[in-house]
Amino acid sequence: MLLSAEIRLFWFGQKPANLESWFKDAAIHKCPAAAPEERTDVYLRDPNQMELGVKTRGEKPGVEVKGLIAKPAGTLEFDAYEIPIELWSKWPSEAFGIDPERGVALHKHRWTRKFDTSQSPPVESRETTLTMGCNVEWTVVKRANGETCWTLGFEAFGHLGDVEPSLRSVVHLMSERKPPPAPGAQAMSYPAWIRTLR
Repeated sequence: MLLSAEIRLFWFGQKPANLESWFKDAAIHKCPAAAPEERTDVYLRDPNQMELGVKTRGEKPGVEVKGLIAKPAGTLEFDAYEIPIELWSKWPSEAFGIDPERGVALHKHRWTRKFDTSQSPPVESRETTLTMGCNVEWTVVKRANGETCWTLGFEAFGHLGDVEPSLRSVVHLMSERKPPPAPGAQAMSYPAWIRTLR
């Protein structure tokens, strides 16, 4: 079981100007973002709820099940948005799959930054075995029908008592790097968005 504390913003219809270049800028962040990753994930669409996400992850066998555990009372401010914090847990399983008739395929072109939050302030790291930290991702998402959206997500991982402080520290650090204004976003999770799709 993997625990995380998360916030996420989606932009629909129009790409936020300059946010992608800010995220990738090695001069601003003192190092480049990790090499981009492309994959297609297939999500189970369940129009009756948005607290459980089920998806196939690229070419990996089986599915990843992601469940909302809690919404703590706090919010985080990023780029003039007040975003509710959500606590999630993930479970991988190779025991079942997704019915293609109920799946939504999303092609993702994704850039990431990973922070070691065992230090203060957090330090960007390429270490793959961190047990406490926070991933920040900028992703261009395309559906088979050509619809495109853009998402910026923060996902802190570790023990239950550590994930929310880790998330707060990295959001604060990234905010200090002065992201460009990016109006028009909606704060939501992938399951919340998938619920609305036809």
